Amino acid sequence: MRKVLLFIAGLFLTIEISAGQIVRLQTGLSRSRLSYSQSPESVKGFNEPFIGYNVFLGIDYLNRKYFNLSGNLGYLTKKGEQSYIAVRPNGGSDIVTNNSDLGYLSVNTTFDLKYPVRDVIIPFTSIGPRLDYLVLDLSESRWTMIRRAVYGLTFGGGMKFQFTKIQIGWRFDHYLNFIKNSELIALPSYTGFLPVVPITERTSLFSLTLAYKIR
Repeated sequence: MRKVLLFIAGLFLTIEISAGQIVRLQTGLSRSRLSYSQSPESVKGFNEPFIGYNVFLGIDYLNRKYFNLSGNLGYLTKKGEQSYIAVRPNGGSDIVTNNSDLGYLSVNTTFDLKYPVRDVIIPFTSIGPRLDYLVLDLSESRWTMIRRAVYGLTFGGGMKFQFTKIQIGWRFDHYLNFIKNSELIALPSYTGFLPVVPITERTSLFSLTLAYKIR
């Protein structure tokens, strides 16, 4: 599955480059937070935001004065921290904390609506579909079932500064998922009942961009 996904991503990038007018490098911070839609009393789940990083290679095409399309392929990290009460066999309990450290290959296509103030200063808003595929899982917890693929929307905005062939700028993106990122299997009680609790995810990116106009 991973080889198939990498092939599709490579094919996507090749097509984008062949039609592209601006090639762009984007890198910055990712802020992620995982939370339970309902939480067992014995579990405190991923309730603090964590800072990771992102790096993307993008291509802008159909570049017009007030809009363009953009294709992006990259990597980002999402993190969380989970605490729960573990009951000892001989009595007593301990608070156990596990970290979730996840790495995703991410691909998206966006429609960028531009509001040029001058030829040099270009504010914009952006929205489009995206797919994140899990390629690295360093989670300590084995009670969490992480979905390999998560899909949804990316939307946000930013500012571009155009200098002949070179373009610099910054952007903010927020991720909206159409499915739950993962599910938590809570620790079994004395009844042996295993409740399954969906986990929601909130991820935002803040990035700096450097681009080169090839056409």
